[in-house]
Amino acid sequence: ETPLTTVSTGNGVTSIGVSAFHNTPLTQLTLGNAITTIGEQAFYNNQLTALIIPESVTSIGNSAFQNNPITELTINNAPVAIAASSLTKRDTFISIVIIGLLFFIFGFVTWINGALIPFMKTINELTSAQSYLVASASYISFVVMALPASYILGKIGYRKGMSLGLFVMAIGALVFIPAAEARTYWVFLSGIFIQGMGMTLLQTASNPYITILGPMESAAKRIAIMGIANKVAGALGSLIFGAILLYLVLVYTLFSFHIVF
Repeated sequence: ETPLTTVSTGNGVTSIGVSAFHNTPLTQLTLGNAITTIGEQAFYNNQLTALIIPESVTSIGNSAFQNNPITELTINNAPVAIAASSLTKRDTFISIVIIGLLFFIFGFVTWINGALIPFMKTINELTSAQSYLVASASYISFVVMALPASYILGKIGYRKGMSLGLFVMAIGALVFIPAAEARTYWVFLSGIFIQGMGMTLLQTASNPYITILGPMESAAKRIAIMGIANKVAGALGSLIFGAILLYLVLVYTLFSFHIVF
């Protein structure tokens, strides 16, 4: 044990050995851009609250940052292989919950497209083929955006990719405002297509990201849980959207009845 509270590695340091700063009262850590490997329990049982992993880091050993009150983690586009217990259970749990909410969001958005079909067919006076294109537009965007999404994530990383995906989905949702005012079929399709592009980016980033949030042995379990969140959101989305439409139709009917009489 040493009384160190601050550590800064120079650009000449390429690796940090096993238990290098084990049980030290570190509160501040700055890793140089030459660091590639962080050994097992290198910063075990410290007092670090913020951690920035430089792009050069390719592996983090088992329990490297365990028992640290980390509240802020930044991984600068590095292809890091994070070991099972590199982070605290609290850090991992919060990250998994956030990813679960993302799966819930794009499950909700994807499944309500099916509920839109009869609604769109009525207000836009569509044929059956045109109405089913409402659901197909989202899946077409998945095919179109698949390869570009992987390229974008390779440039900006998973976290920024998920943020960008949410931003694109928000733009697609905003397109529905002028589409609803104009009741224009193709504008509705454009909004759905843009949302699908955002969901493709979001799913391409979140699926591999969830596998590194914890032990690799339980990666399949985490993916299965995310799938459950996705399907539950889909079921709730259809029920909620259907209830809203039913309420609006009822209000419109009562309002029309009141005007007539």
